[in-house]
Amino acid sequence: MFELMNLSKSIRRFMGQRFVEHDFPPALSGPRMGVLFQVRKSGGLRMGDLAERLGVAPRTVTDLVDGLERDGLLLRRPDPADRRATLLDLTPRAQVDFDRAHATSKVFLQEVFSPLQPAERRQFMRLLAKLRKGPIAQTASAYASDLCRD
Repeated sequence: MFELMNLSKSIRRFMGQRFVEHDFPPALSGPRMGVLFQVRKSGGLRMGDLAERLGVAPRTVTDLVDGLERDGLLLRRPDPADRRATLLDLTPRAQVDFDRAHATSKVFLQEVFSPLQPAERRQFMRLLAKLRKGPIAQTASAYASDLCRD
């Protein structure tokens, strides 16, 4: 477990270093990129759904969204299906920044996984998926349910 956690931290540090080297703004840190990725993927997302997808408390999402909105990367708009709800969308500037960061991060990840042969990469991904479907899947879904009640 220690090795897995240590590897995860090392990959995050590596990616952060590469982002700095390539002049990405600090506003595109790992957690913020996660928010932008989920919003981009969905084409408009409610904050509660975002919290569930990220596996974090709704108040954490509120803090992240407030910062991204303040930095001109996210917009809040009324949900046409429910006037009480708010949808999140990327700003045009965020679309450009995100596309560039996403393309570059793919290159960085290829660099991270370069010591593995293609068959080893596929096997690694299969093993990770298998672990996610094991006993931790119940914990993750229970955790997400608890977060939505906050």
